[in-house]
Amino acid sequence: MFDLLIEGGQVVLPASVVEADVGIAGQMIGAIGRSGVLGSARRRIDARGLYVLPGCIDPHVHLRWPPAPEIPPGLQAGTIAAACGGATTVIDFATQGPSDSLRGTIQRRLAQAEGHVAVDYALHLLMTAVTPQTLAEVGEVVRAGISSFKLMTAYRKLGWMVDDGALYAVMLEAARHAALVGLHAENEDLALHITKQLLDDGKTGVEYYEAGRPSLVEGEAARRAIYLARVAGAAAVLIAAVAALIVDAAPRMTEADTAAADGDSKFDVCGRAACSCGHSVIRMTTSGMSRRWRSAQL
Repeated sequence: MFDLLIEGGQVVLPASVVEADVGIAGQMIGAIGRSGVLGSARRRIDARGLYVLPGCIDPHVHLRWPPAPEIPPGLQAGTIAAACGGATTVIDFATQGPSDSLRGTIQRRLAQAEGHVAVDYALHLLMTAVTPQTLAEVGEVVRAGISSFKLMTAYRKLGWMVDDGALYAVMLEAARHAALVGLHAENEDLALHITKQLLDDGKTGVEYYEAGRPSLVEGEAARRAIYLARVAGAAAVLIAAVAALIVDAAPRMTEADTAAADGDSKFDVCGRAACSCGHSVIRMTTSGMSRRWRSAQL
């Protein structure tokens, strides 16, 4: 006997959509079969005329995002909204402060989430202070279950920006521990220079925001990051990628560009800010969710 039988719905399978019943035992799918053949159940749901989908994974959410940690929707409302939209797992960000350890950053975020999330919950770690001490923590953090690290090459005034040396150091450490590096890639100095020109010309309206961050700002930083990842042998993904130059950069890297690479690397582009993309989301999700965080180890 099943605990739950979802009957007569349009069941979305990996390669097709079929009318079928889905039997649930505990919290697992026990069987999928033609209508009426799966037998009895303690509870039944009539899904005729409805789609039956597996729970979605949203691999990039910002709940209680600094510098305004109490900003709505917050952990509880945000994860309830995710559940209502069909997402049964979300991957949030734990943001490191200037003097925080990686271990302390994660523990603080998990304490905030305890008892306040409505779906399965995981974390990426946003590294902002790259030091010998925090680099030494990377392996421990990965073994404990957090296997994806985000870095930003912009937002210096907010304290989130890392320079190329720090970026490369994290990539080397991530490669050593089979972790994923997620990158928000922009050339900060170039963006500030262009923005100053616009301000000097009196172009201060919101309509000039895009002009202050043209494709070149993102494309140049992305190409640099791709090269560093290849030399470091690191798996990396570009997050919130919207510039066409980024898409062009990966396949157009020349043999001369990659001659110094010491090992294999993998690089994906995730246009998270522009659209829902498939392959990159799966890569990111697999890395972020491949291990469960075991707080007792820390």
